[in-house]
Amino acid sequence: MRNLSQCTWLAYQYLCGSISREAPYEVEYCLKIALGTWRKKQCIITTGLIDFPHGYCFLQVDPWEFILAALPAFDSQNFTPSLVLIGVPRLYKNKPIFCIPLYHELGHFVDRHWGIANLLALTNMSISWSHWAEYFADVFAASYVGESKVRALSAVASGAAPNQSHPGTSDRIQVIEAFLAGRPDLRLDAIYAALARLGAPPLVRRFQTPDIAPAFDDLRTFSLQSDEQVHGLFNAAWLYFERCITNGTVPWSSSPPHEGDVETIVNNLTEKTLRNYAIVRQWNNAASATP
Repeated sequence: MRNLSQCTWLAYQYLCGSISREAPYEVEYCLKIALGTWRKKQCIITTGLIDFPHGYCFLQVDPWEFILAALPAFDSQNFTPSLVLIGVPRLYKNKPIFCIPLYHELGHFVDRHWGIANLLALTNMSISWSHWAEYFADVFAASYVGESKVRALSAVASGAAPNQSHPGTSDRIQVIEAFLAGRPDLRLDAIYAALARLGAPPLVRRFQTPDIAPAFDDLRTFSLQSDEQVHGLFNAAWLYFERCITNGTVPWSSSPPHEGDVETIVNNLTEKTLRNYAIVRQWNNAASATP
């Protein structure tokens, strides 16, 4: 009973982080689009707001599955979705370019959903299960956000050495860059083979990086035209932000910009760009469904 109460409390905390006034709605919307390609059943993404800056995480537990197993007589009325519990640093809930690591965390759910690292660890025992899980989540994220996955990883774990749970950062970047460049890599070959054996979707580039500079230079949102551009916006916005900081100039100011001001403006424009797309898309979907 104690385990059941702890599991229920955990789910409650994440569900609270997904209510409309708290949730990072725009980023959740992007993750739901990505998950649509990979899910085998109904899935509900819930975000727990974590009060420290590197609180990106995926909890390797599904409270709903635990409850159904613990209470076999409970009538779920065929409502058995998978809960995807993803931790988001509260500080970044309205800063989408700093939420790029959430695609990596979604990759961990996809891995568990299909049993990818389990199969890889059985068929390629020279690499541990935990390292396979990280390699897959890295490449999964890169398939949606491109080069910005490397940039974000370098910012969070620059120079990190391998340990029991994670490969070294240099090895992780090597695999990501091989995927993005289409270069051969034995680790990628193993992942591709595992996905094919499991009947899972292939790992391919699922983003298109839009040219946001003309709009952002004029302090305007960009008009996204596809789901591929939605994911690619993260890559475009990160590179735009990085370029402004590196150059020390921005089109909207004649004086050298403060890094904090650039970060705020780029994040605001990115968030509003995603929000506009989500609103229009859902409006059109509702209109087309009206009899």
